[in-house]
Amino acid sequence: MILDTSFIIDVMNSDEAALDTVDEIEAAGVIQHIPAMTLQELYIGVGMSEMPAAERQQIERIVDARPIVPTTEEIARHAGRIDGELRAAGRPIDVGDATIGATALVNAEPVITGSPDHFERISGIEVVTY
Repeated sequence: MILDTSFIIDVMNSDEAALDTVDEIEAAGVIQHIPAMTLQELYIGVGMSEMPAAERQQIERIVDARPIVPTTEEIARHAGRIDGELRAAGRPIDVGDATIGATALVNAEPVITGSPDHFERISGIEVVTY
């Protein structure tokens, strides 16, 4: 399972539906992967935070228990194609979402998100929400 930034933020904010979903995923033994782009987006929040040390600790508690998926050359190529195709169709996508979506496609895993509209327009991706 590929974890989108919105999902991790919801977990950090103790969103009941997100926490229930974590419990379900863990009970099913599903490995939760964090794309490098998700990590980058989370740290953008640290940089903007009035309490960066506390936010960083909260992020690291979640991140340290899960494997990070690096943005490989293959993922970058897929993300660029996704971004370009959606722009050409008049439906631009955030580069972070294109990269997280490409991570899900390349690794043949669903992406879990609190913002399904960010990913549903990416062809071939399975989007899980809560």
